[in-house]
Amino acid sequence: MARTGLISPEEISEEYHDLFSEDYVGDRNIIRLLVNDPPLLESLFTSTEVMTRHFTSREEELIALATARASSAEYEWHQHVDLARDAGISTSEIRAIGGDDFEQFSDDERTLLRYTEAVASAEVTDDTHADMAAVYDSPQLVALEMFVGFYIGHSHVVRAEGLSFEEGEFVGWTPSDQQIEKIFG
Repeated sequence: MARTGLISPEEISEEYHDLFSEDYVGDRNIIRLLVNDPPLLESLFTSTEVMTRHFTSREEELIALATARASSAEYEWHQHVDLARDAGISTSEIRAIGGDDFEQFSDDERTLLRYTEAVASAEVTDDTHADMAAVYDSPQLVALEMFVGFYIGHSHVVRAEGLSFEEGEFVGWTPSDQQIEKIFG
């Protein structure tokens, strides 16, 4: 559950019911928690859209997964395993990120994943930054860094609230196809 409590659409003003739409990841516990303050949730959605405007949905999900893994953020990993599949990331690639093995990714995606990990662990070196700057421009770098920071902050809220998984169990860092199917269908 959550220490502060989870809100359903019926408990808030109708003007905020769209926050529960599939456009905003639906009726997930994180939405039901954050809608305790609807204007705050709306601003987070807007901020996320601005931070991710430079990236494809695949890149966005790679960043989310790598951030979750690097910061041991189980709730975020769990949610993004499901979302990543919709963005065209295979279960093999998800397991690879969970196992810290980026070899099957393209050079550019490996650079993105390594840089994301470095930002999430606060261990960016001049070399890591230079590698990333050779592939992505300055606005993309800053947006990625802010997006990683957003997810790390997000994971702290989840932990502070004791937020539970909708499906009751953690999918795992290197989930099998069967585990993913069992939990997410």
